[in-house]
Amino acid sequence: MTSQVIITFAIVSCCCLAHARSKEDKSEPVTLTKEGQKWVEETLKSLSLEEKVGQMLQVRAYIDSVDFNGAEYKHIRGELREYRIGSVVLGTHFKGGSPVHPLPENAAKVTNHLQSDSKLPLLIAADIERGLASRLGDVPDFPWPMALGAVGETVMAERFGAITARGSRAVGKAAESQNQRLCATCSAAGNLHLQQPSAGHRDSIEHLGAPFRLQLDV
Repeated sequence: MTSQVIITFAIVSCCCLAHARSKEDKSEPVTLTKEGQKWVEETLKSLSLEEKVGQMLQVRAYIDSVDFNGAEYKHIRGELREYRIGSVVLGTHFKGGSPVHPLPENAAKVTNHLQSDSKLPLLIAADIERGLASRLGDVPDFPWPMALGAVGETVMAERFGAITARGSRAVGKAAESQNQRLCATCSAAGNLHLQQPSAGHRDSIEHLGAPFRLQLDV
C-alpha cells in the first residue's frame, strides 16, 4: 500500500512539474549592483531609529480584497505609512471554512499598490507550501511537501522550488513581487532526530523527506 501511494505521488508530482516547466519564463536572477548597494547604505543611514524598528515589523494584507478605497486596505496603508512597516505577508479570507483563492492578477494589484503606498520597498511574503496554489487560483497545483518527501527525489524538490520562485516573482512587477516564500521546515539535533517535525512525527535523518534533505544540504 505504501509503495502504491509513493508511486501515485511521484506520477502526480511529475505531471505538475512537466506542466509548469512549459510555462516557465527566462528571467534572470536579481543581483545587487554597485548602485543598488550604494542606495541601501545611504537609505539605511537616513532612517531614524523608529523607522529602523518599523522595518523589522510585518503585517498581513489580503489579496482577495481589491477595494483600495475600503476600510480594510486603508488600515493597512495607514500602518505602512505611520510605522514604516518593512514587510507584508499576503493572505486570503476564509469562506465556508476554506480559504478564498483569487486570481494571480488580484494578487499583483494588491502587491503593486502596497509597494506604491510604502516609502521604502517592501519585503513581500506568503505561505505557499505547495506553490502559488496554496493562495491563488488558476495556477499549477502541486502536492504538499510531504508528498514530494515521500518520492525521495531532491532534484524534483529543487525543481518545485524553482518553479514556485518564478511564479511568486511574476505576481507583481519584477522588482515588487513576492520575495519571501514561507514553507514548512524542520530541525535536526545532535542525535539526528527531528525536534520540530512539521509532519507530526519523529524520524531519523536518513528518512527525512527530499525537501528537508535539500535544505540540510544547502
